[in-house]
Amino acid sequence: MNTRWPEIGSTVELMRAQDADLALAQELMRERARLEQEFVDGLRALVEKHKLQPEEENIEYSQVIIAAFEQEIEARSDLNPKIPEYTSLETTPDLPGPAKALLDAHTTHEDKYTKLLASTDELKEWVMRKPQEPWEPLMESHHSALENTKTTMINTINAIIDCASTCSRIYSHGLDKASSLLPLRHRALIQEKMDLEAASRALVPVDYYNSFFNVGKPSPLHFGISVLPLNFSTQIIQFISRVPAVSLLEAEQTNELGRMDSDYITLFELAQYGPLLPLNSQEFERVKFSKSISRRSLVALMAPDKLVWEPFGSVARKGLIKMAIGNVLPEWLTFRKNSDFIVDAMGRKWDFETDKPMPN
Repeated sequence: MNTRWPEIGSTVELMRAQDADLALAQELMRERARLEQEFVDGLRALVEKHKLQPEEENIEYSQVIIAAFEQEIEARSDLNPKIPEYTSLETTPDLPGPAKALLDAHTTHEDKYTKLLASTDELKEWVMRKPQEPWEPLMESHHSALENTKTTMINTINAIIDCASTCSRIYSHGLDKASSLLPLRHRALIQEKMDLEAASRALVPVDYYNSFFNVGKPSPLHFGISVLPLNFSTQIIQFISRVPAVSLLEAEQTNELGRMDSDYITLFELAQYGPLLPLNSQEFERVKFSKSISRRSLVALMAPDKLVWEPFGSVARKGLIKMAIGNVLPEWLTFRKNSDFIVDAMGRKWDFETDKPMPN
């Protein structure tokens, strides 16, 4: 502002300060509307993700919250008024020449503003005759902005109040619903299920009968349930050798496995998974003579022709595979000849914990 004539330029400064206040007020309302929309979109996505199906049971607790969220989304969906971008005093279009000249001169520099009043004959003469006229277009435009911003603020605040009131009713109803939940009833339902399961015939111990013998009397069970001590030094037993399965089953029936060779017991236990590494036949035929097995081929090989009774991911199978690879001839693991390179590649490249190839 000019130090000699402090009043010169004060009008534009005041209008500019008010103009900045209006711009900030509208920016705050727009930003609040944007955040509100982000919240509604996020809440809607959350509800869609966990939307309850009509056939679902035992959903009383989550149903209270989801129902409240759905009602809140509906209440907030109409909240955001369209708040236009604010047109500041500096960019107000179609101002008459004298008013525009005053504003532009002050915007450029205060000295040019003073010089303009002192040297522009046309403007000086007009200001001297009618000192208020250069400001009237600016005042009208600024006053219109003041009124419009006030109206927008009132409408926005009223909408927020109405939404808050609606949400208050929604969550008051949700509070009633939550208060009416009966944890003891839910516990009683669990106890009822527990009692029903405990009385199930499926949990009644029964004797094991080995159908191989068909003698009508119970038999101990050892093979295939991961209880036998195993000996993984069976490289000396060739795949063409015959494991005495009948003798092993007879020893199991009479509880005399201690008299049997531990190598045979180990191989027969592995055979219970039939085989421990059931390879995909088509992929096996394609790569069985390859000297290098890729990770992609391993993925295809590890998709067996048919489902196995205990999947690769089971704890028992994974434990046996990790102990057996490298300690048992490959044919005993795959029941296939010419599988040496494949089993060796699995031992180096396959992660049996995740059932995926190891990283390169």
